[in-house]
Formats: sequence, C-alpha cells, structure tokens
Amino acid sequence: MKTQFLNLSKIFFIALFSASLLTSCSSDDSNSPDDNGGDDVQFSALVNDGVFTADDVIAIGSVGVNFFSITATKDNGENVDITIPSVELGTYTATGNTDTQVISTYRTSNPDPAVSTYTAMQGSITITSSEQITTSLRNVKGTFFFTYSRDDEPQVYEFTDGEFNIDVLYF
Repeated sequence: MKTQFLNLSKIFFIALFSASLLTSCSSDDSNSPDDNGGDDVQFSALVNDGVFTADDVIAIGSVGVNFFSITATKDNGENVDITIPSVELGTYTATGNTDTQVISTYRTSNPDPAVSTYTAMQGSITITSSEQITTSLRNVKGTFFFTYSRDDEPQVYEFTDGEFNIDVLYF
C-alpha cells in the first residue's frame, strides 16, 4: 500500500508540474477552461476564526490511475491539497491513515515545511456535480470540511463550510 501511495504521489507531482506549465504558458485566456465550462473557478472555506479563499486553483485528474487532485493556494503561500480517487458523485472520507479515501494537507504561510504542514485527520469531501466539458476537461463542484493537525503540536485547523467550483484538466 505504501508503494502504491508513493507511486501515486510521484504521478501527482509530475501531473501538477505539467498542468502548471500548460496553464502558465498562454498569454491568451480566451480559451481557458473557465470560458468553456461552468461558473468562475472558486475554492473557499471558513478556517478557525478566519476565511481561506484561494487566489489560484489547479485541479488535475487521471483516468488511468483514477485520481483527482486540487491544489488551492493563497497569495501569501498558504495552500490546501486534496487528493481523492475519483470525480464521481459521492462523499470521500479522510481518516488520517494512508489507506484513507482522501489525502489532504494544509500548509500555513511559514516557508519551513517541517513546521507548516498539517494533515487531515478527519473530514470529507463531497462531489455534488461532475460535468464533462471536453474530452480532457470536466467541471466539478462540491463541499468539504477537514480537521488538520500534527502529532508534535496542539494547533488544530478546522476547515468548515468549504465549497469549490473548479475545472479539472484530465490526462
């Protein structure tokens, strides 16, 4: 199971890098996924006493490996990563174990990953709408909530009332 997770992680990071290249190389946004798909791309949630609203969202998926991943980043460096096995309608649960349906992390704006990365120990993501736009693009909407923590620190980040409306690039 650990090897499968490591292979999935490698594929995820390669795909994330590829998606970054594809989205950053165009100066003409008239054919962006948002223009072909649904409403404006958005990703937000209440966090403890504040709000997390992403300034940039990258979402990729793979049919062959069966995964879907969202990286939502704020301009200050904070980000949320969520990876689930599918974009099919339904609810996927995080338990904090490596055999969970959902792998999710939250990174604070601290540049040191050793002290800024928190893992989702509980929560879920629900896909409420998944609409094919083109052969390589799908609009996905849903909700989520997660509790992020670390073993070496009492700090907990509660993400509640999370919502997203994103266009997923498939390869």
